[in-house]
Amino acid sequence: MPRSTEAESGPCTTAEREATLGEDMIAAAPPRPETHAVVIGHRTLPLVLTLMHRGCAAVAGLRLGTRAPDSEPADLAWIADPRTDAELDAAMEAACHRIGPQGRVVLDVTSLAQAGGLAAVQRRIAAFGLSVASIGDSSLHLILVAMRAPTMARAA
Repeated sequence: MPRSTEAESGPCTTAEREATLGEDMIAAAPPRPETHAVVIGHRTLPLVLTLMHRGCAAVAGLRLGTRAPDSEPADLAWIADPRTDAELDAAMEAACHRIGPQGRVVLDVTSLAQAGGLAAVQRRIAAFGLSVASIGDSSLHLILVAMRAPTMARAA
């Protein structure tokens, strides 16, 4: 059966769009049940709830521009929909503060891509000591890890 179009079924609600974003981000970096996660950004509740329903051990939401109630370490940080360079910087700082050397960051670059700022995003990622480990299926989610010092090849 073909999917109905927006014109046939009415406009997509904000909750539906946010739920879809949550599922897309989770598909980019599926968490394990023991994962401690933090979601950073605007409208984080749908993603927090999706992670909880997926059985994550602990999930916290952190809104940009507010003080974090704790500084509990996380294995995984999701940065949801930063819209400006300042928001990206604040979210990256919060994520780097939370994750350890083995932690991962999933960065939603949807708004930044629409604004044409992906080259600047790459520079900011490197400035925070992170590198792109992989790209999600939708190409709008980057999975970031801490940069490792390159190992020196031994002379034979």
